[in-house]
Amino acid sequence: MNRVDTQRRILRHLAIIEFQVKTLNRHGQNISMYTETAVAEAMTAITGQRWKNLNASSNNFPGIDLVSPDGVHGVQATAELDKAKFDKTVAVVTKELADPKKNRLKSVQTVEVIGMTCVINRDVTRWKKISTPKQTIEIRGIALEKRLEVENLDEAALEHLDREFQGLASIHGPHLLRPDEEELRTVIIPFLERPAIRDKRPVELDWNAMQEAMLSIRRLLSQGINDAGYLVTRPYGTFQHEAAQLLKEIYNETSAISGLLRYELKTPGALRDSDGRLIDGHRIRIQECVTELAVGAHLPPPAW
Repeated sequence: MNRVDTQRRILRHLAIIEFQVKTLNRHGQNISMYTETAVAEAMTAITGQRWKNLNASSNNFPGIDLVSPDGVHGVQATAELDKAKFDKTVAVVTKELADPKKNRLKSVQTVEVIGMTCVINRDVTRWKKISTPKQTIEIRGIALEKRLEVENLDEAALEHLDREFQGLASIHGPHLLRPDEEELRTVIIPFLERPAIRDKRPVELDWNAMQEAMLSIRRLLSQGINDAGYLVTRPYGTFQHEAAQLLKEIYNETSAISGLLRYELKTPGALRDSDGRLIDGHRIRIQECVTELAVGAHLPPPAW
């Protein structure tokens, strides 16, 4: 087994699962079981033990969806973990512990709220204690990708995740996922062939337009959303490795341009000639990446 290739496949499967969860949610479909299955398979791979899905026997178990075989560790699975969701879970667990007669979490010592995505907020991601005279539970929120730590998994765990995530990533695939080449040809490359990338000018006449273009490109590449707010393609993490790396580089180049423009937009005239040349260099590298994408997808490259 090639560990690096397997890790890349797992992360791509996870990105596809995350994309499908968001897409299904947009269409009002139930995503809880889909999310719980992904997290359950992840915890099984990480620990080498099969975790119990509490929702199979109870639709209203307090605060957690999964529990470890020894009953000590609980997990709540969610699509998008924000502070409001985390605080709600903390409140549910706290309420359960406050009633010793009805407490269904007596054996639980830790709870992790695992999201397909997780807000970057220390109040969510650091461990906190919920205590009563008889019991203390530590709780935190974390993104599923970070919880996996694929670089530290053994071969058995990697094989399990590779197999299970591939199955989950294809459950709803036929009507949601198009081939990479089709996405590049019909959406992404035409979207990138725009004046802010194509034109070669010693001085940009409208830096606001340039900044808006950079933000627009990043939104498309990271979320698959166009300028009108519609989901039109997949995020770059769902593409095969070579294309994903080039799309990520384009994302990074647009971030670099935005950074250089920040002071100019706050204080017109602050941009130095050297900064202008740097912007031009980043723009040319974006052109090169788009050309590489086209060639790799057997498409005619843009005539820059």
